[in-house]
Amino acid sequence: MDSSFGINGYKNYSAYSSGALDNPESAPIAMFYSENKYLLVQAYQIARFNSDGSRDLTFGIGGKAVIASPNHYFTIRSAKMGNDCIYVCGQVYNGGSWDKEGFVAKISLNGTFDDSFGSEGIAIFEISGLDVDNSDDLKDILIRENGDVYVTGKSVNTIIVFKLTPSGTTDLTYSPTGYRYFGTGIGKSLIDYQGDMLLISTIGTTKIDNSGNIDTNFGINGTLPLGGTSTEKAIMLNNILFYVRSVYVGSPGRGGYGYYTVEGYDINTFQSITPLIETNSYPGITIYDNMILLTDRNIANSDNNNTFFRIRRFNLDGNLDLSFNNTGIFIYTIPVFYFSVIYATACYVHDDGKIFIAGYDQHRTMTTGSHGLGMIRLVPSTLGIVKSEIENRSVLYPNPASDKIYVDNFENIEKISVYDIMGKEFRREIGNDGSITVNDLQSGAYIIKMQKNGIINSLKFVKK
Repeated sequence: MDSSFGINGYKNYSAYSSGALDNPESAPIAMFYSENKYLLVQAYQIARFNSDGSRDLTFGIGGKAVIASPNHYFTIRSAKMGNDCIYVCGQVYNGGSWDKEGFVAKISLNGTFDDSFGSEGIAIFEISGLDVDNSDDLKDILIRENGDVYVTGKSVNTIIVFKLTPSGTTDLTYSPTGYRYFGTGIGKSLIDYQGDMLLISTIGTTKIDNSGNIDTNFGINGTLPLGGTSTEKAIMLNNILFYVRSVYVGSPGRGGYGYYTVEGYDINTFQSITPLIETNSYPGITIYDNMILLTDRNIANSDNNNTFFRIRRFNLDGNLDLSFNNTGIFIYTIPVFYFSVIYATACYVHDDGKIFIAGYDQHRTMTTGSHGLGMIRLVPSTLGIVKSEIENRSVLYPNPASDKIYVDNFENIEKISVYDIMGKEFRREIGNDGSITVNDLQSGAYIIKMQKNGIINSLKFVKK
């Protein structure tokens, strides 16, 4: 454990009241790291923490930006950071009716709401126009570098996608009604793809352009079956598209338990790269040094059992990396006497190899109890990450690339080769500026293998 973080590497913030507006501490559904600060997006708020785990009181009000307005109850589903702000989306319940509507909020990086967006930074969308329970819900956001913002979710039982104006209204140039509809189901994720976007839904994966038109040359009439009814989310990291799916074991109402699976696909070929991996709670996913880090909890069926933060490191082939903590697995057990339900939902790997983990923390002794947000930070030596592994790590940019791709930390590279997905080798030299010429390669996915100080590092890139 990193003793410079919290108390001996551990820090928690309790939700002392069940009322969300009083102290809405919960497991993060997303996290960002900026200016040496941790930004955690929780169910009802965004909170920022300093590098030692203390709350950053310069952010928002007392370190928090809480999504709230009178007689409305907000639940955040997803968040994206871009263009010097954070967008969150989700569902809002109007306490004066049965209706549940979608919402999008825009928050600056200092934690203040953008008053030019919606009403005091929050835009509410009653898409169906029906005063029925659970009618509208927004699941994900895509932010373009030019400032365009797209949102997906559902209206009653129909998949929707819409584009926002800078003021937080639907862009009527995108559709005369403001919304595009894509069949029965729920839109789960929007992924930037080759200048267009992938709509991940309970139907599958559909390619649409920036005007909402389906690319019928993609998949079968525009849709691949990847995704499907059990898909909860899709996340793209390092050109790998990870599908997170839910599984339920047992008969509803008769007992049972749920778990999740993660599977990775090449974003360009849609061929499976990482076979199915099971997780015992909704996982946090990150890519580190061409390895997959998954955070969850240590057991699936928690009846009469304590659960704790678990982090596992996998090779891209889905096998555990046994050099990680000698087993591929690290479990942090909080010393409790009576009861604990603890699981990790977010992870960040620092350049020096330290690993930050956050999630839900509920634990009790015989006399005291706590529930809310829990965080830990690990030092590299805990996990068998040696100094040479950190010193030899490199990153490729831009990725995808069309003319040249650059390697940071390229000094003392002894040998370099480029391979296509069939294993064909293309010998390359690295320039004095760390550049590698790729303009003669065909479009597609490639692997660059670099030898430095006797260690071979393999990195993936895409040639546009």
